[in-house]
Amino acid sequence: MGTITAYSISVAIILAIEYIVYKSLLANSTFHRFNRFVLMACYVIALTVVPLCHLIGGQGVGIDTVTTAGNITFEAPAATFIGTAPAGTGSALWKAVPVVYIAGVVAMAVMTIISYARMLRVIRAGEHRRRGDVIIVVSDTKVSPFSWGKYIVVSPEDADNETIIAHEMAHINNRDSVDLLFAQLFIIFNWFNPAAYLMRRELSAVHEYEVDRLMLDSGIRASDYQMLLIKKTAGLRFQSIANSLNHSQLKNRLTMMLKSKSRRGRSLLAAALVPAALLAVSMTNLPAVASTIRNVAAVSYDKGSENNAPLQEAAIESTAAKPAADENDRVYASAQQLPQYEGGMKQLMTDLANEVKYPEKVLADGVSGRVVVKFVVNTDGSMSDFEVVRSQSEELDAEAIRAIKSIKGKWTPGKENGKAVRCMFTLPVSFALESDTTK
Repeated sequence: MGTITAYSISVAIILAIEYIVYKSLLANSTFHRFNRFVLMACYVIALTVVPLCHLIGGQGVGIDTVTTAGNITFEAPAATFIGTAPAGTGSALWKAVPVVYIAGVVAMAVMTIISYARMLRVIRAGEHRRRGDVIIVVSDTKVSPFSWGKYIVVSPEDADNETIIAHEMAHINNRDSVDLLFAQLFIIFNWFNPAAYLMRRELSAVHEYEVDRLMLDSGIRASDYQMLLIKKTAGLRFQSIANSLNHSQLKNRLTMMLKSKSRRGRSLLAAALVPAALLAVSMTNLPAVASTIRNVAAVSYDKGSENNAPLQEAAIESTAAKPAADENDRVYASAQQLPQYEGGMKQLMTDLANEVKYPEKVLADGVSGRVVVKFVVNTDGSMSDFEVVRSQSEELDAEAIRAIKSIKGKWTPGKENGKAVRCMFTLPVSFALESDTTK
């Protein structure tokens, strides 16, 4: 649950940046079909950029990697120390975040199912008239004309209005309901993200802009068509899940109909989505954001996994960190069975928190940041060969090593082919000032 929640947070940040770029550069253009493609691309980028960064660059939600001497070692989630207070006091809060997220997903899913059920009830209850592959449903209740899938739903008074039928037929031919279904599923997954709702609204608007243009190009008078839209302002609507003739952004539609065609070169602005995605990824790596994502990703409700699971993930290849003439002195970057701390990751963070002290000198100077320490867990469970692979300051580096050396818990050594071996372990320690965490 923690990993999924953290992934959803990263996706929300990326989609928000993509939406801002789209809204600023392309939303007011007349490239309606192109804009539809761009909006769907924004969804794809938001969903895939984090996994792609993980595969290509070794970075991903909840995992931070350090490359040293040509070997890849995977870090345990960082322990964060704020001022002189020990870390770990917010664990209950972090555990609550995935619970709230899943509750929101369930609530939004239920609301979506209810909306579809209401729409299907209207479709089922109405009179069905087949026209080719399309079914026109004449509802016995006042409803604003809308289309979904192969169905066109109209009130009795609109059943013979060919303009309305042609409008909704265009939505069906464009398969616009597929886009809205995807957008709604995305909202279920990203329900807390305002950009998800704004993106759906933009997608619905683009659908209407495109169909409005088709209708005007077919020869209908613009004034007659606009008057029809204005008249159809009342009635039951399903705008979030279906294409409705009376879309809520009526003023924008009327304005778009009268707008001159945008210059072709403006479509090139869509290329800005790529650096926007990179900017969003860099934002997820900001200390405060990255710390939040890691803390959420590290949440687990499986008691067994907290106490017994390995603290590191297996590296892609089991390679020696450094050559050794004696096999007993060989140090593995990873092993078939990785070193485990007595009590698991949670206990390691607790023990480390009890030992660390924020150096007064750097605390007064306002120095903070993450120190990454690499060390070897020996075959007898002892630690040796401490090395700072990511430095912040001499004082913080020294304190991180001193605190790790001082932890009282025992280590179970890593094993290769059932034999205890010396194994590399990388542990990040983040020092943060109280002023940093409240910004």
